[in-house]
Amino acid sequence: MTNKASEEGKKRIKSARELRGWSIEDPRWLLAASEVLEPNNPWTEEGPFANGAALATWRRFIQGKAVRTFNAFCEVLGLNPEEIKSSDETQETDGLFYIARTTAEREAHEEITSSEGGLVRIKAPEKFGKTWFLNNLIDQVIELDYQSLIYDFHLTDSQVFSNLDRFFKSFCAGVSLELSLPNAVNEYWDEMLSSNYNVTNYFEKYLLQKITHPLVLVMKRVDKVFEHTTVAHDFCELLRLFWV
Repeated sequence: MTNKASEEGKKRIKSARELRGWSIEDPRWLLAASEVLEPNNPWTEEGPFANGAALATWRRFIQGKAVRTFNAFCEVLGLNPEEIKSSDETQETDGLFYIARTTAEREAHEEITSSEGGLVRIKAPEKFGKTWFLNNLIDQVIELDYQSLIYDFHLTDSQVFSNLDRFFKSFCAGVSLELSLPNAVNEYWDEMLSSNYNVTNYFEKYLLQKITHPLVLVMKRVDKVFEHTTVAHDFCELLRLFWV
């Protein structure tokens, strides 16, 4: 079950975090959460970390958003979950109630939990509950011991889209960061090979070898990629070839 912080809870989270004196990206947050979630494993600051102890999840927590590992992060900060969690259990999105789409959710769940992997595109107008649909889907796969991370293309600078190689290197480095792994792009990149080949190699030979659970990679605002013909075609080809 996911929980989120109340307005007062967010203030207490902020105070507790600042009292510790670590930056938001400090891996010690994730190390401490991993030790709470799976205390019998020999976790280190280099990662990988326990399922649910990802940088994206930590950011959602300190922003007061709903996360399944709410209690673990509270324990890391020395806070009582019951005292800071929100009492609002209604699934709302910007004032509108989320309407469950059972068939679509089931099909999406079956696609991404396929033994061969899969690709799901979630597309709908504003205020149609895409975020809740996605969060519900992530909650379901976390129950199956999957690891998830969110990569938001909104954070990608426009200059990065001007060069295919630079775009893919930025993508690989960003995914590494969200997994709390060192950026090893230069070690795995061969300038004599195509960008798509290098990305595939980076995921298969490095990233997927470092994690201990099946990975669900959530890419938000992919429409921003489609605005740049320099990278859009090859990126779509990569998705079709690698994740389908």
